[in-house]
Amino acid sequence: MTRLAALMLTGVLISVAIDARQQPARDLGGAPSLAAANTGTGVITGTIVTDDAAAKPVRRATVTLAGSAAAAQRVAISGDDGRFAFTQLPSGSFSITADKPAYVRLYYGGKRPGRGPGVPVALADGQHLDLTMKMLHGAAITGTVLEPSGRPAAQLSVETVVRPGAGATRTAPSLIAGAAMTDDRGVYRIFGLAPGEYVVFALPRGAQFNSDLHAVTAEDVQWAQGRVSGALPASAPLPPSEPAVGYTRVYFPGTTNGSDAGAVTLGAGEERNASFTLEYVSTARIDGTVTDPNGQPAQSAQVQLVPKMADPIGSASPDPGMRFCNSDRAQVTNGKFALLAVAPGSYTIAVRGGPAASDAAGRAGGRPGVLPFATGPGWPGPPWWGEADITVDGHDQANLSIALQPAMTLTGTLAFDGTTPPPTPLTRVRIYLLSADTRTDGDTSVQAGADGHFVIPNVIPGRYKLRTQLTDAAWALKSAMVDEHDVADAPFVISPGKEVTAVVTFTDRPTDISGVLYDAAGHGTPEFSIVVFSTDRATWTAGSRRIRATRPNSKGAFDISGLPPGEYFLTAVSDYDPQDLSDPAFLEQLAAAPYKITLADGEHKTQDLKIAGGGIS
Repeated sequence: MTRLAALMLTGVLISVAIDARQQPARDLGGAPSLAAANTGTGVITGTIVTDDAAAKPVRRATVTLAGSAAAAQRVAISGDDGRFAFTQLPSGSFSITADKPAYVRLYYGGKRPGRGPGVPVALADGQHLDLTMKMLHGAAITGTVLEPSGRPAAQLSVETVVRPGAGATRTAPSLIAGAAMTDDRGVYRIFGLAPGEYVVFALPRGAQFNSDLHAVTAEDVQWAQGRVSGALPASAPLPPSEPAVGYTRVYFPGTTNGSDAGAVTLGAGEERNASFTLEYVSTARIDGTVTDPNGQPAQSAQVQLVPKMADPIGSASPDPGMRFCNSDRAQVTNGKFALLAVAPGSYTIAVRGGPAASDAAGRAGGRPGVLPFATGPGWPGPPWWGEADITVDGHDQANLSIALQPAMTLTGTLAFDGTTPPPTPLTRVRIYLLSADTRTDGDTSVQAGADGHFVIPNVIPGRYKLRTQLTDAAWALKSAMVDEHDVADAPFVISPGKEVTAVVTFTDRPTDISGVLYDAAGHGTPEFSIVVFSTDRATWTAGSRRIRATRPNSKGAFDISGLPPGEYFLTAVSDYDPQDLSDPAFLEQLAAAPYKITLADGEHKTQDLKIAGGGIS
């Protein structure tokens, strides 16, 4: 809608286009498919009841039983009496979860509602265990979201995440606890939530940004009324427009600053209201030019706007850029580009191009002349890249200049350290190069060649993680050496103009740590979690192979296999969040553990632990 039409109506009409986000699985009530399992003579039965003073059976709950590789996942539905049964089970340890819409996901033996891990159930041959599991009524957050004009904000995505604790230093994204769409009244309702503190926010999408959207002033209204009444001639000029505005993410109780977001505290089964109003922010237009490595205007390249701002609750949404401008991408034409309606903030403008972009796009099924942003293996010739950092404060910026440079290549070789022949064919091995920051182009992978060599072309400078996949239980990753550093567990940097060589080594001698956790009375206990992590603090990163945690089974027995050789801390904790395992501050607290254990290739060690006096002895 043009500004003139909006003023003639003395208002601004905005159409909202939001993509529907799926509800969490527990709200949808979907049951996973039943998988065939190895049979035995064990039986696990149980009853699911509500966690109330007057407990009642929970009918039609989906109960999932999962075990080791010897016993695949199985599913049962509780009856009207809340009963379920799994029969013909082999011996082993099993985890049990239960789901039902409007209830909190239940992990058997879990310490916190809705959050694992639970306690594995140890089952012997011929044993029959009967369990009672209490399921908690889910809490709910509801409210109304309004546009700045006071009209309901319909078909808008509203999400909630668990509020981080005070002093949290986690770098991993916060997981979405629940999501809902507003209806025609602007009303949303997110249900099935566990007790706790939550942050609620609305996610306007790119279609709500409009480079012609301006706040309507009193002068605008007078001009429109004069035109309608005939008091002003048709040639009367429009009043000077206000700066362009648009939407950005808004947190309850109505702020665009995540650090000012309010907490919504929920008890079991409670429902709280969290209503708020969207806000306009001043937006800007960014114009620039792009030159190829020869200094000529780039003829085929694409620009992407990447937010640099830190989100206090983590990047909960998979498409953060779409919330900061009317389009987070732009096509370079004859060396020029424009990004419209960019919200205030700090950004990196990333440009990708290539000399054969048009032909390659056509062969890839894209539109001729349009360069796919995420280039990867198979691209004909190395692409070009360029970047520029900018700060947007609501004022237009022009004449931004970005020069493209050639990308790099990562080459590597597979090695096998063991007593058995290497797996065949070596083409079964895949090597993954995963982005460790928002400035790089995302994830890519290649298949190793028959001779054990691999090549990953078109690598843009940045921080990466190197991962592998080999579907052979006899072999496990031992190391991934780049510049004499093992990068299998820590991100590494690929610098501009630097070609990188890697040696990826597998071993057929996995390590193993096992033992029993005893309580003060000398009985095996599942009431604590076992955490094993490297003494090398450089490996304290998300997804590290050198950080592992497990819950002992119902008899206190635990087993952790596949750790790389090295020195480790071994401890037990009463409670933790899975995200804590990638928080160096949390691991530093555990580093005072009384046990250290060293593992060599193929070494199997037994270490029992005992809880005494509030600590481990």
